Amino acid sequence: MNIRKNIILLVVLAITFVIIVTLPLLTRDKQMTSTLDTAKAVFINADNQEIGTAILKGSEDGVLIELDLSNLPKGTHAIHIHETGSCAPDFKAAGGHLNPLTKTHGTLSENPLHAGDLPNLIINDDGIVKLNVFNDRAVISPQKASESKAVLLDSDGAAFIIHAGVDDYITQPTGDAGGRIACAVITEL
Repeated sequence: MNIRKNIILLVVLAITFVIIVTLPLLTRDKQMTSTLDTAKAVFINADNQEIGTAILKGSEDGVLIELDLSNLPKGTHAIHIHETGSCAPDFKAAGGHLNPLTKTHGTLSENPLHAGDLPNLIINDDGIVKLNVFNDRAVISPQKASESKAVLLDSDGAAFIIHAGVDDYITQPTGDAGGRIACAVITEL
């Protein structure tokens, strides 16, 4: 009988110990996760067909963009963040590149990289691209805004545009990237 009580006491102590040790860790992880902003964008092509997604994870340091796209034409295509969250007819309602700090376009320009600049996408025969890219010139929410970062979910939002051509990283203001072949409005997740 005494052995049974000791075993029960040991089990209760072990469970209490596990709770005491892991509870602060679980709370810390929840606090860390809650400091990240998240957003999503669903890409559509000119035929209004869904062709993939972007998941955005952001902090005051910038935004991690996780692209998962398919059914794109083979080749190298520019992708940019545009200033308005709309994919209205021909994707023109997305406006120009997201550039509230009026920097020049492209990594090869004198005042490189505005907030909408992203690296070209290289699409193989299968039409699929998966890419993670970090943009340190933008934040998702106004709460993380600073003087040096553009806000994606401001009053008029933002959108991704995939272009028909290659961004040459220098021609102003768009990198000579050609027409718009896909669009995705960035929304809260």
